[in-house]
Amino acid sequence: MKIHEMTVVNIASLKGSHHIDFDQVAKTSNLFAITGPTGSGKSTLLNCISLALYGEVYKKGSSSADFVTMGESFGEIDLKFSHSGKRYICHWKLKIRKKNGDHYKKPQLTRTLFKITENDKEAIDKSPEDIIGLNFSQFCKTSILNQGEFAKFLKSSFVERKDILEKFYEGDDISNLNVILKDRISKLSTEKEMYKNQVLGINQAMNENDINEEKLKELENRYQVKKHLKEKLDELSKLIKDYHDQYQSVYNLSESQESLKAEITRCHEELNQATEKSKKAKENADTAKQNYQNNKEKLNTAIKKFDRKNHIEKQKLSLESQLETLNTDVKLKETTIDQLKKQHSTQVFNRDSLLKESPLLDKFTSFELADLEHQFETLYNNKISTLDQIKKHFEEISSLKKDQASFEKTKKELKKLWDRFNLNSQQQTQKNLAKDRDHLQSLKNIVEQGITESNLREKNIKLTREKISKIEHLIKEKKATERELEIDTIALEKNLQAAKRQCHVNEFTQESKEKGTCVICGQDISELNLSTAGEIDINQWTVQLEQKNLKLVSLRESLNELKLKLLTFQKEKQSLAEVQQDETARLRQKWNQITDLPLLQGSINQEHKVILDNKIDKIESKRTQLEQKIIQFNRDEQKLNNIDFQLSEIAKRLKSFILEEDKLQDRISELELKKSKIKKSLEKEHEDSEFLKYVSSLTKKAQSLQNVTKEIERLAIEIKASTETLQNLLKQASSKKQDFNLYRDELNSLQNYFREEEINYDPSIRLRELEESSEKFQENFLKINEHLKKIQVKYAETKSRYETLQDSLKALINTTNETQVELQEFVGGMLNDNNSQLEEFFEILKKFKQADLQSQNNSQVFHQSRAIYVEKLSQFSESLENLSQEFTRSQILLKQKKENEKKISNIESKIEKLKETENQYEALNLLIGKDEFRNFVLARIENLLLQQTNKELDQLCQGRYRLTQTHKTNRLLTEFLVIDHFYGAQKRKISTLSGGETFMVSLALALALAEMTRGKTQIDSLFIDEGFGTLDQDAIEDVLELLIDMQNTGKQIGLISHVKKLTRRIPVNINLIKSESGLSDIEFIMN
Repeated sequence: MKIHEMTVVNIASLKGSHHIDFDQVAKTSNLFAITGPTGSGKSTLLNCISLALYGEVYKKGSSSADFVTMGESFGEIDLKFSHSGKRYICHWKLKIRKKNGDHYKKPQLTRTLFKITENDKEAIDKSPEDIIGLNFSQFCKTSILNQGEFAKFLKSSFVERKDILEKFYEGDDISNLNVILKDRISKLSTEKEMYKNQVLGINQAMNENDINEEKLKELENRYQVKKHLKEKLDELSKLIKDYHDQYQSVYNLSESQESLKAEITRCHEELNQATEKSKKAKENADTAKQNYQNNKEKLNTAIKKFDRKNHIEKQKLSLESQLETLNTDVKLKETTIDQLKKQHSTQVFNRDSLLKESPLLDKFTSFELADLEHQFETLYNNKISTLDQIKKHFEEISSLKKDQASFEKTKKELKKLWDRFNLNSQQQTQKNLAKDRDHLQSLKNIVEQGITESNLREKNIKLTREKISKIEHLIKEKKATERELEIDTIALEKNLQAAKRQCHVNEFTQESKEKGTCVICGQDISELNLSTAGEIDINQWTVQLEQKNLKLVSLRESLNELKLKLLTFQKEKQSLAEVQQDETARLRQKWNQITDLPLLQGSINQEHKVILDNKIDKIESKRTQLEQKIIQFNRDEQKLNNIDFQLSEIAKRLKSFILEEDKLQDRISELELKKSKIKKSLEKEHEDSEFLKYVSSLTKKAQSLQNVTKEIERLAIEIKASTETLQNLLKQASSKKQDFNLYRDELNSLQNYFREEEINYDPSIRLRELEESSEKFQENFLKINEHLKKIQVKYAETKSRYETLQDSLKALINTTNETQVELQEFVGGMLNDNNSQLEEFFEILKKFKQADLQSQNNSQVFHQSRAIYVEKLSQFSESLENLSQEFTRSQILLKQKKENEKKISNIESKIEKLKETENQYEALNLLIGKDEFRNFVLARIENLLLQQTNKELDQLCQGRYRLTQTHKTNRLLTEFLVIDHFYGAQKRKISTLSGGETFMVSLALALALAEMTRGKTQIDSLFIDEGFGTLDQDAIEDVLELLIDMQNTGKQIGLISHVKKLTRRIPVNINLIKSESGLSDIEFIMN
C-alpha cells in the first residue's frame, strides 16, 4: 500500500484547502520530513490519513469532530493511494454545523471509496480495510512507527515490558483468563442443574400417564367391533330411508297423474276456441289487403301531382319576391347615376378655376414644387444656424480666456502647499499604526477564541461533574443492592445446607426402617424414636440460590462498568482543568508581551476584551486622521495635474475655434448663391421669408389641383360601372317575369285535375292509412295463429308426459315392493344374529320386519319406529365417537411417553458431557495458575519479535548488530543485550549504545512489529513519529545514513520531527508554518 496525494480542507489548524502531492515529492527523494513548530499540525497529517482510510484518529483521546477547524462548518479529506497495482481515492467529509450556524446534534459523516479507472472514477461498495487487508490497529503498527515507544521498550524490565507487549498483541485478552474460566465453570454448573430439573419435571409428568401397549390393544378391539355394528346399522338406516322415499315417490306420482289428466281436458277446449278465432282473423286480413291493392295506383298518381303543385306554388312565391327586389334595385341605381354626374360637373369647374388663378401649375407638378420648397427652407435654416455658431464661438473664446487666468492662479497656490507636505514620513507613520492595529486585532481574536473555549470547557467540566455525581449515586445504590443480595444469598445457602442435611436424615431414617436397624449405630429401630420430616424440595432452594448468584454477578459487572465510567469522567475532568490552566497561561503570556497593555496576572475575561477594543479604536482613529490627510494631499496633486491638462486643452480649443470661424464664413456665401438660383426658377424676387411663404402656397394649390383631377377620373369610372349594372338588372327582371307566367299556367292545370277527381285531401296520408290497416289485420292473424300453435304443442307435450308418468309409476311400484322384501330380509338376519350389543334395537327391528306403508296403521307405526331408531342410532354413534377419541388419546400419550424417554436419555448424555467439560475447565484453571500462562504467551510473542528484529538489523547494519536476552529461564529477570559482531561478538547492555545505535535498534524493532502485523499486505509508505530529540550530531549522521539506505529500497519514508539539524539534511521538507492566530499553512522546502 502506497500513498500518492492528499487534500485536506478545514482540518485542525489547516484552515481552507491544502494539497500534498507525495508522488511529486518522490521525484526528488523517497525520504522527506514533516516539520514545523509545536502545535503547527505535524501529527494532524497522520490523523488525516487514518481518518480518510478508517474514520478513526491516530491521536488517542480525540474524536473526529475535534479535528474540524474551529469556527468552520465542515472538514474534508481526499486521500489517493494504490494497492496491488490499482489506484483508489478515499473521501471523508464531516459536517458539524448547519447553514444557519447551528451545531448538528449528531455530526453528519460521509465516507466514500472510489476506484480510479482510465477516464474517470467510480464508487465501489468496499471499505479501505477490505482493499488493504489491515484493520485500524494493524495499520497504525505497520505504517506509523513510534520510535520512542520502542526505545523505551528496549530499556524496560519484563514486568514493564508486559504492558507494552499486550498493546502489540492482537489476540484475545489473556490478563483475565482465570476470571473467564471461573465464569465458564459457573455457567456449566448452572446449565447442568437446569438439565437435571428438566429430567425431574419429565419424570413427574410420565408418572401421571399409566398407558401401555396391552391397554391400547384392548381399546382398539372394542373400537373395531363397535365400528362394524355401526356400519350394519347405517346400512339398515339406508334401506329404511330408500323404502320410505320410494313409497313417497309412488304417492307423489299418483297425484301428478291425476293432475295431468285434468290438464289434457283443459288444453283440448282451448285448442277448439283458438281455431275459430284464427278463421275470423284470416277473413279480415284478406279484405283489407284487397282494398289497399284497388286504391294504390290511383293514389300514387295523385301524390305525384300533389307534390308538383306544392313545388310550383313555392317557386311562384319566390319569383314574386325576386321581381319586387329587382325593381327596387333599378330605381336606386338610376338615382345614384344622377348624383355621380352632378359631382363630376362640380369637380371639372374647380379644376378650371385653379388653372386660371395660377398659370405656373401647368409648368410644375406638386412634387416638384414641394421639392423646391424643401430645398429653399433647408438653405434658409442652414444660414441661420451658421450665424448662431459664429456668435457662440465669440462667447466661448471669451469664457476660455477667463478660465485660463483662473487656472493659472490656482496652480500657483497648489505648488506652495505641495512644497510644505512630507508624504514619505506620513506613509511610514500610517504603516506603523496599521501594524500595531493588526497585532492588537490578532490578540483580540485569540482572546475571544480563548474566552469562548474557556466557557465551553467550564461547561464541559460542569457537565462532567454532574455525570460523576450521578455515577457515584448509582454506585452507592448498586452497592446497597449488592449488600442486600449478599445477605439473601448467605441466607439461601444456609437454608440449602439445612435442607440437604434434612434430606440425608430422611434417607437414613427411611433406609433404617426398611432394614429394621439403624444404618449408623446398628440399634433396633423399635428402641429408637425415629421420625421423618415432610417432603423437602431441594431443587427449589438450588434454583433460588442460582438466580440470586446470577443477579449478584450481573450487578457486580454493572458496578465495575460504572466504576470504569467514573474513572474515565474523573480523568476527563482533570484533563479539561489542565487544558484550561495551560490555555490561561498561554493567553497571559501573549497579553504581557505587549508593553502598552496593563500587566495581566489572573485569567482573561470580557474586561480585557474591552481594553483591547479601546486600544484598537484609538489607533484606528489616529490612522483614519492620517489617512484623510494623505487622501487630501493626493486629491490636491490630482487637481494640479488636472489644471495643467485643462490649460493645454483651452489653448487647443482657442486655435480650433479660429479655424472653424473662417470655414463658417465661406459656407454662408455658398448658401446665398443657391438661394438666388431657386428664386430665378420661380420668377420671384422677394425677401427670404416672403419667398418661402409664396412657394408654400403654390405647393398647396398644386396639391389641390392634383386631388381634383383624381376625383374627376374616379367619378367617370363610377358612372360607367353603375350604367352597366343598371342594364344587367333590367335583363334579369325580364327573364324572371317570363318564368313567373309559365309557373302560373301549370298551377291552373293541376288545380283543374284535383277538382275533376274530387280529391280534397292529402293522397299520401290516405295511402298510408290503407297500408297500415292491411298490416294490422295481417299481424293480428299471425298472433292468433302463433297462439294456436303453442296450444297444439302444449296439448301434445301434456299427453306425452301423462303416458311417460304412467310407465314410471308402474316401474316405481315394482321397485318399492322389492325394497320392502329386502328390508324385511335384512332385519330378519339381524334378529337371527342375536348380538347382545344390539339388544336395545330388537323391538324396533321386529316392527320394521312387519312394515307395510300401504296400510295406514302400519304406516304410522313405521314412522314412529323410524324416529326412535334414528335417536338410538345417534346415541350409538356418540358412544362410538367417544371410544374413538379415547383410543386416539391413548395413542398420543403412548407416543409422548416414548419421546420423553428419548429426551431423558439425551439430557442425561448432555449432563455427562457437561461434567466432562467442567472437569476439564477446573483442571485447566489449576494448570494455568494466576499469571503464569500470560507470562508464557507474552514471552513467546517477545521471542518472535526478537527473531524478526534480528532479520531487520541484518538489512539495516549489514549483520553488525543482533539482539539477545539474559536469564531466559527466569522471565522476570530478562533484559536485552546487543551483540556487536564487528568487535568479536561482544555482548553489550542497551544503555551503552549511542543515540544513533539506539535509534537503529529501536527502528529495527518497530519494522519487525510492522512486518509481523502486516500479513500479506505490502507496505510502501512509512511514517516515523518523533524519537529524534535526544540525538547528538554523530547520531544524526548515523540516522541519516540509515534512512537513506532504507529509502533506496523503494519505500516512501516520512519523518515527523522538529530537530532542525536532522530535517535540514533531508532532501524534501513539508514545513507547516504557524501564524499568530494559531492557523497553519504548508510549504515545500528543498534542501
